[in-house]
Parts: sequence; C-alpha cells; structure tokens
Amino acid sequence: MTLLQVLTNVGVSAATAGVVVIGAGKLFAAKWLELRIAKNLEGVKLEGQKRLEAMKQEHIGYLKRLKFERTDLLDRSAKLNQREFEIIPNIWEKTTGAHYALLTMIARLQESPDIGRLAEPQFTAFLEQSRLEQWQKDEIKLKSRFDRTTYYSEAKGN
Repeated sequence: MTLLQVLTNVGVSAATAGVVVIGAGKLFAAKWLELRIAKNLEGVKLEGQKRLEAMKQEHIGYLKRLKFERTDLLDRSAKLNQREFEIIPNIWEKTTGAHYALLTMIARLQESPDIGRLAEPQFTAFLEQSRLEQWQKDEIKLKSRFDRTTYYSEAKGN
C-alpha cells in the first residue's frame, strides 16, 4: 500500500470516527439536555405545588379565622339580645316609677288644685265657688277625673 492509500484510509477512518463522535456527542448532549430540562421542570413543578399548597393552607387558616370571628360576633349579639331582654323590664319599671314621682312633684308645685283627686261632693262644692262660666262648669263635669285639672287650668287661664 502506498502512502496515498494509507493516508486516504486514515482520513476516511478519521472522518468516520469524527462523524461517529459528533453523532454520539449530539445524542449524548440531547439526552443530557432533555434530562436537565426535565429535572428543572420537575423542580419548578414541585416548587409551584409547594407554593400552591402553602397558599391553600393560608387561605384555609384565613377562612377558619373568619368563621371563628363570625361565630364570636353572633355569640356576642345573642348575649346582648338576651341581656337586653333581661334589662328592659327593669328599665321600664324604674321609668314608670320616675314618671309617677315626677307627677307627684308637679302636682305639689301646681298653682291650681288637683281637681282629679277631689271626691264628687268636694268637686261640686269647688265648682260652685269657682269663677268659671256655667257652660264651662257643665263641660268640666263631663270630663274624666284625669282631664278635669287640665281643663280647669286652661279654662281659668282664658
């Protein structure tokens, strides 16, 4: 074999070996790159799932807090309503007592007599001595005991 043939065979063999190495390198690089991308993608997926789970837990906790606060507010309003119904009769009783005490105090301070408290014979004698017109005396006799004092004060003022 001549030198030229040897060089040609070596060149062809080297080119073939180079093509095989380049093909194997491309195949290895592609597989390596795919594996690396798959690992990174899996890591991103796991990280996303962890963040999603953390957000889900955070929202669940927030909802639980809201439910607790709502229940607490409802309990408070129920207790306030119950307390209100316990207190109202007491307040009403004291208000009524104050009203009657005020009426008694006002009756003592009135310049005109409390005609509603007079018995019928005293009332008749009082009317006979009063300066009211006869028609006013007739009207006051028709009034109830509670309205007589008011009517007399108004009639006397005219």
